[in-house]
Amino acid sequence: MRISFVMLGRRDLLTGGYLFNFRMVDHLRSMGAEVDVVHFTTVPPGLPEMPLAASRYVLDRVRDFAPDVVLVSKSYQFVTLLRMRMRSLGIPVVCLVHDIEWKQQRSRLRETIYRVWARWVLSVAGTVWTNSLCSKRELTGIGIHPDRIRVVAPGFDRPSTPPPDREGREGPVRFLCVGSFVPRKGQDILVRACAGLPAGGYRLDLVGGSGSVHDSTGEIAAMIEGGRLGDSVRIVGELGPELLDRAYRDADVLVHPSLWESYGMSVVEAMARGLPVIASDVAALPEVVKDGDNGLLVAPGDAAGLRAAMLRLMTERDLRLRMGERSYRISLEKMDWESTCREFGALVAEAAGWKIPG
Repeated sequence: MRISFVMLGRRDLLTGGYLFNFRMVDHLRSMGAEVDVVHFTTVPPGLPEMPLAASRYVLDRVRDFAPDVVLVSKSYQFVTLLRMRMRSLGIPVVCLVHDIEWKQQRSRLRETIYRVWARWVLSVAGTVWTNSLCSKRELTGIGIHPDRIRVVAPGFDRPSTPPPDREGREGPVRFLCVGSFVPRKGQDILVRACAGLPAGGYRLDLVGGSGSVHDSTGEIAAMIEGGRLGDSVRIVGELGPELLDRAYRDADVLVHPSLWESYGMSVVEAMARGLPVIASDVAALPEVVKDGDNGLLVAPGDAAGLRAAMLRLMTERDLRLRMGERSYRISLEKMDWESTCREFGALVAEAAGWKIPG
């Protein structure tokens, strides 16, 4: 069993999509597959800065490896030649769609171009994997037949211990936001919302990686300084698994103000630690956050609405605790990584025509 897994980007970023991909690589190898990973770290230095040369490299590498199936993720600009030759090569293709990237373009023209390009790339795939019902609807909307789309939710590391007891906590309410520092994650909206909250009554930690071509860390830092919010709001940066787990457990509320979210892994991770969630009422977030049950939903981009929701959970302690308990109960029904790996492995085996032992 041989698999080419193309997930080439311009930079090596620790995003949820790449974390998912590498977990699936490990699982596929545990199934006995030989997996050739085409990633930023496995290609010649500087190649991702040359899209045409990278496209030629990807085609040659896949052709030389002669896989039973090709998986393509996050690589639209680098698979042009591979896409053009795929049918003549006779290799089945599975495309992975983590993000609905045409929804994140800053102009209508760019969105239209991206939609057309994505449809052309995805049309070669016999199977398109995605992570939520919302993403499936968007893919159907650009012309991908729903029978070719398979939804398998990302898993999460289920904590080995129950959520901490937050009932006896004193002091400021601790808000946590986890996400890469890019405009669509909405940290700027969250900082604007904090400007109207009572000083001393809350703390906010902004956790996430930077380094993307759309990195907004500097802008967020300037907003915090300009608004004189440094005593209440801080940029923590990227955290490893143990420190991130501690951040979830130390928090009282997760805030997720994204303008678009295809799934929201950090939301489910926070729910598993017993946190109520304030999130944007957009895309896939209402699939996991139920307004008035385990959290509050606000209109995307609405700083005033976000501020009101934060103030409500700051002042209504019993509601905050009750919603946190509901979050934990709901998280018990979500897929962990073992379940996700099993379903994704079956999807790939089916596409390649393999029979899984047992």
